[in-house]
Amino acid sequence: MQKHHLKSIAFAGSASDDAGICNGGGLSAFFPIIRGAATLTEAPDPENAKRNLMLTAEQVFRFINQILFQKN
Repeated sequence: MQKHHLKSIAFAGSASDDAGICNGGGLSAFFPIIRGAATLTEAPDPENAKRNLMLTAEQVFRFINQILFQKN
């Protein structure tokens, strides 16, 4: 990605304290999708995962939209 000057984002279930190392490897930004404490049964549940990803993606793209189409 860096070689070709491309920007990238990643959505992850969660992120560890050292996840920032990914930024040094070419990832522009990452966003964990788990919004709160969840059990190992709840977190991977397809409906919960879909909802969490949707809510996180919505916020990311709201931000991108504001940057690209900012109205003064």
